[in-house]
Amino acid sequence: MVSERLGHSRVGITLDLYSHVSDDLQEQAAEKFENALLKQS
Repeated sequence: MVSERLGHSRVGITLDLYSHVSDDLQEQAAEKFENALLKQS
């Protein structure tokens, strides 16, 4: 879904671009995403 929203033709493109993100940044992003989803419900 993320790949499609970003306009990437293949999931591999998204993974290649963003798989280098550190664990700390991934955790921060997940928390922000979760908070945004909880605010909408």
